[in-house]
Amino acid sequence: MIKKISVNTQTFHPNDNHTNSVTCLIQMKWDINTTTLVSSSLDKTLKIWNVETLKQLDTLYGHENGVLCLFQWKNTYNKETITSGSADQTVKFWNIKSKKDYDVIFGRD
Repeated sequence: MIKKISVNTQTFHPNDNHTNSVTCLIQMKWDINTTTLVSSSLDKTLKIWNVETLKQLDTLYGHENGVLCLFQWKNTYNKETITSGSADQTVKFWNIKSKKDYDVIFGRD
């Protein structure tokens, strides 16, 4: 569980905006001047943050259970992609700019 981190000499508390424990926090590396963090939580959401101001920019909804992990990857189709894995046995692919999931993989029982 992530309770706080230091960013640019400021203390960042992602739990203040989530309603349950934060499970993952990653900085997006799409370009050299990126200022985006994404956090995931057991509250079923992903939150997008500005690194410099530590202000929340948006919330992504779509999982039916806690989000356990995040992964950022680049591809030619959609360069601003983040993947989230959830206890609802799904993996969702999100476009951070449109703030929508565009694909999902369902797990097995």
